[in-house]
Amino acid sequence: MGQIQKYARWADWEAAVLSKAKDPEKCQQIILARQREVDDNQDESDLIASILRQKLTQNRHSPDTCCVIMSVNKLAKWLSEETGEKRHLTKVTPYLKTLAIPELSRAPRQAKGAGWIWRGLKAAKTRKPIPLSKVYAPKVTAPGEKQS
Repeated sequence: MGQIQKYARWADWEAAVLSKAKDPEKCQQIILARQREVDDNQDESDLIASILRQKLTQNRHSPDTCCVIMSVNKLAKWLSEETGEKRHLTKVTPYLKTLAIPELSRAPRQAKGAGWIWRGLKAAKTRKPIPLSKVYAPKVTAPGEKQS
């Protein structure tokens, strides 16, 4: 059993449990390193989610309320453009699976290939995803012209 010289985030737990380990300071160092990794992963997830929200907005979708299916090709292009990292198409899905983005889920495999669904947090759970290219675009009319 060892002594802990400096307590971190969970002082009570460290005193009661971690201090019983053979080398509590080494355990503490490993725990802190893993916490930093988790924090870094969350930062990356937040960055990619922000990129996707921006791209959805540019494609005339509301990231909070839309339910859109996107191809792996499109996602690979967006990620490359925004991060500067080229990802082979076969690496995009495994990469996205590592991110904890609540709005993003893998689409069922279809004849057209693999894809991902973005379901805004305010989108109805029963709403079926539409292709990224489909957008409700109200017809623009000239002043005085009747809208049909």
